[in-house]
Amino acid sequence: MYRIAICDDERRIREDIRAMLDHYAVENGRSFQCALFDSATSLLKNYRADFDILFLDISMQGLNGMEAAREIRRQDERVCIIFVTSMQQYAIQGYGVRAFGFITKPMNYQELSMELDCALRSIDTARLRDTSVTLRNGTQMDRLIISEILYCEVHNHTVEVHLYDSVRTYRYSMKELELMLERYGFFRPHSAYLVNHAAIAQVLGTRLIL
Repeated sequence: MYRIAICDDERRIREDIRAMLDHYAVENGRSFQCALFDSATSLLKNYRADFDILFLDISMQGLNGMEAAREIRRQDERVCIIFVTSMQQYAIQGYGVRAFGFITKPMNYQELSMELDCALRSIDTARLRDTSVTLRNGTQMDRLIISEILYCEVHNHTVEVHLYDSVRTYRYSMKELELMLERYGFFRPHSAYLVNHAAIAQVLGTRLIL
């Protein structure tokens, strides 16, 4: 699930963006929860720092989108801001608020889809970087960051978990560990190994270079 805010003072534009997001969600198997705002003032008044993406018009009556973006950045460093505008001269200013991208009016689905592809990849990467798994080692509980695990290797009734800077041993079966990690992109190229797909640098025949 991704939370998306759409802020534009034209109702037609807001609805067009939401319709395109609905189409994208069906086409790509994604799930979006959208909140619509008809002004920058309304956006700031109701803003919470848990949105993943913000589609923001620049040219609006009263407070404009660029001013709103500056205020949002003071409270939310993470949200991907995608400006929706016909005013290309604002593009350089967008770097000042770390805008993720720009969509020009009149909009088309292909342009929005490309921006969304990039934004979701960035969000997914950040989520994975912060995701962890907890493994039991006797009476001790270890919290391991998913992105720091290279691979796991089974030895009799124990599994070695190879991290970037260390190796840890746990009494799990490979099947138990696979059930914990497969949702994060781990796979078994061999019965004795469970590999983090994101850690693969090169494939050479039957060898994986991590």
